[in-house]
Amino acid sequence: MKVNNITRKLLISTTLAGLIPLAPAVAQESGGQVAQSGAGNDTIIVTARRREESVQDIPLVVNAVSAEEIQSLNLQDAKEVQSLVPGLQLRSEANGIGGSGQLRGVQYDI
Repeated sequence: MKVNNITRKLLISTTLAGLIPLAPAVAQESGGQVAQSGAGNDTIIVTARRREESVQDIPLVVNAVSAEEIQSLNLQDAKEVQSLVPGLQLRSEANGIGGSGQLRGVQYDI
């Protein structure tokens, strides 16, 4: 099945957005190394609202979907990602041009 560019971009952006919460977990695992080397920067900066904010300060929910999960579930289409993200609904337009998405009640044009 051919995946169009919009679907591919949505799948990639959803995957990348889902990987943001993994950074604190990696920082926690390597905490001993940071203490030995001195100071470390464990703050994640989010620019989704066109300003720099810490991931702890944003009023957004971040879902993590790793590349391994995508491969193990054999996801071929961005619509299949909606089974992993609660409250996500993706729809294609009837004419095949464009689409829309809804995440926890907020409508987006794709």
